[in-house]
Amino acid sequence: MTHLKIFLKNKKRQNVICINQVLDNFLKQQENWKHYLMANWNHIVGAIAHHARIEKIENETLVIGVSDSVWLQELYMLSPLLLNKINQSLDKPHLKKIRLKHAAPKKYCRNKNKPIRQAIAPVQRALTSREKNALQKISDDELSRALTNFLMRCHQVTHS
Repeated sequence: MTHLKIFLKNKKRQNVICINQVLDNFLKQQENWKHYLMANWNHIVGAIAHHARIEKIENETLVIGVSDSVWLQELYMLSPLLLNKINQSLDKPHLKKIRLKHAAPKKYCRNKNKPIRQAIAPVQRALTSREKNALQKISDDELSRALTNFLMRCHQVTHS
C-alpha cells in the first residue's frame, strides 16, 4: 500500500504528514462519541437503562431497544427530553433523532465475573429393566438401536 503524503508549508520548515494518519485521526474523532455513549449509557440515562439499551447508531439517529411496550410508549413521549439529555452528555450534539423499537429484555448479571447462563450438563439415566427386556424382544438390530437412542434422549436429565 502506498502512502500519500501532504506537504504542509510552515514559514520556518516543511512538515510531512501521511494522509493515512490524518484520515485515521479524523475517523477516530468521528467515532469516539459513539464509544463514549455506549460505554456511559447507564450513567447517562440512569434507571431507564434497565428497560432500554442501544441497538445501533446510524448517522444522526440513535436506535434504542425497549424491553416492554409500556416503557416504549413512555420513552416515545419523553424522547425529546431524552435526546436533549444524551446530546448534553456528549461533547457536542451529534444526534438529531431517536428511534424506539421493541426488543427482547436483556438478561443482566450483577456479578461481571459470573456468566449470565451457566452451562447445563445433560446426564443420561440408565434404561430400566423393563425397557431393556422390551428392547431385547425386538429382532431388528437397527430398530433396536434407534429405540434405545430414543429412550436415552427421553431420559436425559439436566442439572443447573
